[in-house]
Amino acid sequence: MRSFNCIRPLLVLLVITSVALSYSPFFSQVRSSTDSPYRYAGPQAASGLSRTEQPQAYIVEARGGGGECRAATPEEATTITRRVPDSSLHVITPSHKGIRLEAVGGLQIILRGTGQLDTFPQAKAAFLRAAANWQAVIATPISIVIDVDFGPNAFGTKFPKDVLGQTDPQVVSANNIFTTVRDFLIGGATSPADLAMYNALPTSNVPTNLGTTTRVAGPTAAFRASGLLLSVADPVGEQDQLGPPPQVAFNSSFDFTFDPSGGIAPSTFDFDAVATHEIGHVLGFHSSVGETELMHPLALSVSLLDLFRFRPGTTTSTFGTANRIESSGGEHDFFFGGPELGLSTGRPDGSGGDGNQASHWKSADITHNLIGIMDPSIAPGERRTINPNDLKAFEAIGYSNQNVTPPGTIGLTSGVAATGSINMPTGQCALGSPQYMINVPTGATQLTIDVTGNQASTDLLVRYGRAITIVDGQAVADYEPQNLQTTQEIVISGSSMPPIASGTYFIAVGNCAAAALSFTLTATVTGGATGGSNTVITALSGNLQGNTLTLTGAATDPDGDITQADVTFLDGAGRAAGDTGLFSANFGTATTSNFTLNINNMQNFPGAVKASLALLDVKGARSAAFVADFSQADAGGPQITNVSFDSVGTLMVVKGSGFATPIQLESNGIIPNVKVKVKGGGGKLKIGGSAADLNLSSGANRIRVIENGLRSNIFVLIN
Repeated sequence: MRSFNCIRPLLVLLVITSVALSYSPFFSQVRSSTDSPYRYAGPQAASGLSRTEQPQAYIVEARGGGGECRAATPEEATTITRRVPDSSLHVITPSHKGIRLEAVGGLQIILRGTGQLDTFPQAKAAFLRAAANWQAVIATPISIVIDVDFGPNAFGTKFPKDVLGQTDPQVVSANNIFTTVRDFLIGGATSPADLAMYNALPTSNVPTNLGTTTRVAGPTAAFRASGLLLSVADPVGEQDQLGPPPQVAFNSSFDFTFDPSGGIAPSTFDFDAVATHEIGHVLGFHSSVGETELMHPLALSVSLLDLFRFRPGTTTSTFGTANRIESSGGEHDFFFGGPELGLSTGRPDGSGGDGNQASHWKSADITHNLIGIMDPSIAPGERRTINPNDLKAFEAIGYSNQNVTPPGTIGLTSGVAATGSINMPTGQCALGSPQYMINVPTGATQLTIDVTGNQASTDLLVRYGRAITIVDGQAVADYEPQNLQTTQEIVISGSSMPPIASGTYFIAVGNCAAAALSFTLTATVTGGATGGSNTVITALSGNLQGNTLTLTGAATDPDGDITQADVTFLDGAGRAAGDTGLFSANFGTATTSNFTLNINNMQNFPGAVKASLALLDVKGARSAAFVADFSQADAGGPQITNVSFDSVGTLMVVKGSGFATPIQLESNGIIPNVKVKVKGGGGKLKIGGSAADLNLSSGANRIRVIENGLRSNIFVLIN
């Protein structure tokens, strides 16, 4: 099979910034593997994934006045995962009358509930809120299905005594798959720092304290996020290979507070927290630790999360060679380049180690410090939410909290041709860059993409939601024509697999000729709001406080139907530094609006100094973008002209003007506890400390100083 090379350096950026991979083998037009110049790096590479030999599930158990999550015993797991057909099972997620095999923008969790659940409307609404908690913080475009239930029975089977709830996360595994997992994590890295960590993973097998292994296990959702399984779950079509979809059920015999907005009653459990926790297991917070101790001779495997499980003291320099920990006991830490975070160390049944099953953070009952919502226990009256530590773990296993448009991507206008060229490949095929993108609005019925080249071996690749990328010399795309020829066309409609969906489609042209290629590319949207938008943004300003960006502006819309917003972050050179993806911004029916939008988690966009805002109406028509610069100093605030950091001498030097005590350093939105010395008559600052002390990460870092409450301008330090 022929390999792919890229003839322009921008591909490196595409790999670095492309979101975690998705792939579907169901093409409306697809070339067979024997004819393809590219070996598709999709589920075919992971076809060995199947349900684990021993069923795996979780039990939330009432213990000592609180609730504790542990792995189910083999007998319990067999009962939980054995599905009894339930004719009452139906989709409860709004806007989904049925499960549709379609591409999605961002994480989409489709819940199916039972007739029993319908009799508990508060629990039903709470399940939907718990799913929305994860959808709000994960932008990876995958769609999963979870069956949910609430009542005295779990999907028809009576709950055992003292069981608050139970979860089947649909755990699958395969032998000899580690190198494929590694390749897909590298291909889906969303930042230079993540890419460096994935590149540092072992190359052929995983060293553990029990020996080496190439077997990797985990919930199906995590394999979808990294690209090894279909990005869109198909409960019927995947049944034979993967088994039934995940399920979560809770016992109505216990008291819950279903809506946490008014606080948690002291004698009740926070349903939002426990349901969000269990969905976290479904998404991939899962460990194989201790399995061989209880289920001998079960084959040694690592979960996706276990790739980042070590004894304390692991550093970036030892990350590749250090043993991953697969036995119970001792101390276990999660490490992905940042601070080490404690993990529970017990066997699947909770025996051994610290007494808590290993698919959890170290319990706050032991450390007196809550690491995240994936803590193994919760007391009545306690409130828990997803926090940055939880998100860091999900980032490590392949999820992204941002929709990323690769720098340089060219936006296409429906029906308007664009031209490009690709040099002669050094191998058999070259993927051209930059890539192209087109927005398909709600209601569109067809997307037609045509390319005409001056070489007979012209190729065309299309992917929903994410840029076409290269994994181990192989292209990952959703659609590709049958044969290489001068003129190519891909038609995506409701009958395609995946069918057309609103959102962004990425397009790349490939050159498989022994010569340079020149081409003309046209993408045409049929139906929907393909015309121009009536919405006009008339004013916009940005104010960044810590890691919250507030955009304040005004807009006019004669139809009074603005429903969504999209923010692209720009660096100082005007290049894309990240994107929020579409989010709800319903301005009501007013034709003139003064609006305020708050965007949290700006630590994820450390290179950003400007925000480009577009507004969309109910038809999907997009306004022209309006850019706000939020990098400037407060009136009368100090000015930074340069920042340097000597990691050897652990010293940061900030140059500028107007510096005076008292003054603080703000690094990536956080004020670290370090001493700032004013030198040079107010023109220089010296700040001692390591990168960790100064809250610096590899890559871009947003630096500010604050003097008497006045903030300086932003300086982006590349570390």
